[in-house]
Amino acid sequence: MKRLLVALVLLLSLLTSLVAPGLTALAAPTLHESNGNPNGADIFYGPYWRAQTFQAQASHTVTSVSLALVKSGNPGGSVVVSIRETDAAGYPVGSDLASGSLSTSSIGSSWSPTTWYSFNLSKEVTLTAGKSYAIVWRASGATESSPLYYLTNLSSTYAGGWVTGSANGTSWVEMVSRGWDAGFRVYGNSATASAPSPSPTPTPTPTPTPTPAPNPAPTPTLHESNGNPNGADIFYGSFWRAQTFQAQTSHTVTSVSLALVKSGNPGGSVVVSIRETDAAGYPVGSDLASG
Repeated sequence: MKRLLVALVLLLSLLTSLVAPGLTALAAPTLHESNGNPNGADIFYGPYWRAQTFQAQASHTVTSVSLALVKSGNPGGSVVVSIRETDAAGYPVGSDLASGSLSTSSIGSSWSPTTWYSFNLSKEVTLTAGKSYAIVWRASGATESSPLYYLTNLSSTYAGGWVTGSANGTSWVEMVSRGWDAGFRVYGNSATASAPSPSPTPTPTPTPTPTPAPNPAPTPTLHESNGNPNGADIFYGSFWRAQTFQAQTSHTVTSVSLALVKSGNPGGSVVVSIRETDAAGYPVGSDLASG
């Protein structure tokens, strides 16, 4: 097999020199920065953008970015991925340096095996060694009932950056104390190499990789809480109770946990819901959601 491979390579090399003397093939883009082995997931849709910051290890260009994604339901539109600079605090800043998109119809709904999707950028962007940048992604056509998920590493194994969140990409907030890192791959060329013409060499189409599969469902993030209870109060029948709270950041709510104890054999179910509050701080209106 080795002899046959060598012979084939030599034959192709000979044919190239005969057909087009002096013509050299364009080099395939190089994988520069990356983070693999995702073991969890986080949601994004509509106005809820996400970004992964990273540090350029050497000066190079970026031609494409790959993310590990999964969809739920039937989200519309496309996923848009872009490169942005970061501010002194490490958050994305300014407009897109370049962007690429992929229709959500091309994204699968299977959690296993992990599938990476490539986004070819609209132009080649040059990064400076040692400087931090951000990979920004969003899906304006996705909804809370038909969202997308990006696979992430919950152990913060990538030292060059972290995941951050935003509402429509205007201002950015820290997520889980900078403890998450998205699975990502940054491809490009050496900064000294001439740019491909007339367009960047496309990366291979997404193919499943043997990386460990994530959990079958994303792990919800704990946002607001109050612990260490040291007393109790009763509720039953028409006697309802409510706890007001203030959202520390913009986020969705998927579940609520309460510390409960029953006495005797009460019938029926405990119903918990989310409502808005009035100017005086009391619950008002109908349930936004319940369980």
